[in-house]
Amino acid sequence: MSDEVKTAQDVLDAGVTATGVSPQAVTTESSQEDVLKMLLSAADYKEDTNLQKAITVKRNGTQVLPSFHVRPLSQDEVNIAHKKATKYMSNPGGRRLPKIEVSTDNSIENDWLIYLATTDEDKEKLWNNQTYIKGLQSKFPNVVFSQGSSGPQMINLLLTLGEKVTITNSILDMSYPEDDIDEDAKEVSQTEFAKN
Repeated sequence: MSDEVKTAQDVLDAGVTATGVSPQAVTTESSQEDVLKMLLSAADYKEDTNLQKAITVKRNGTQVLPSFHVRPLSQDEVNIAHKKATKYMSNPGGRRLPKIEVSTDNSIENDWLIYLATTDEDKEKLWNNQTYIKGLQSKFPNVVFSQGSSGPQMINLLLTLGEKVTITNSILDMSYPEDDIDEDAKEVSQTEFAKN
C-alpha cells in the first residue's frame, strides 16, 4: 500500500478497477450494465443465502434452541440496535440541542443485533412466534413482553451472556468480511485512518 495521499479520482478508479472492469470500459453501455448488475448483486446481501450462517445453540452437547440463520447487518441496523439499548437525557444546553447519551446496555444491544440479523423467515418462526411468547410469559410472569420488542426480550431470556457474545461476534464478522478485501486495494488502513 502506498503512503501517498489519494485523490477522489484515484479512489474512484481503484474502486472501478477492483470490480474487474477497466475505467475506460465503464463508458460503454454493455459495461455499464455489467457494473449495474454488480451493484444490484451487492445491494442484495440481506437476501443472499450464500452470506447467511446457520446458528445452533448447544449446552453440554445438547441443542437447546431450534437452529436459525443470521445475515450481515447494515450500518443503519447497527445504529438501530445501539439506539434501542441507549438511555438519553435532555441536553443541558437547551431543548434545541440533541439529547445526550447517558448509558448503553450492551446486553440489550446484543439482543437487538441478533434479532435484526436473524433472517425474516426465522424471526417469524422463532423470535416472533406468539405460542413461544405465551409459553415464556407463563414461565416468567414478571416479564412483560413489549409490542415490537418481544423478539429481543425472548433472546435475552433464552441465551446466556457467552452465547449472545459468540453469536454477535459471528454476525459482526459477517458484516465486516476482512477476507473479501484485497489488502493491496485498501486505500487507507484503519490504523492510518485513526492517525489522520
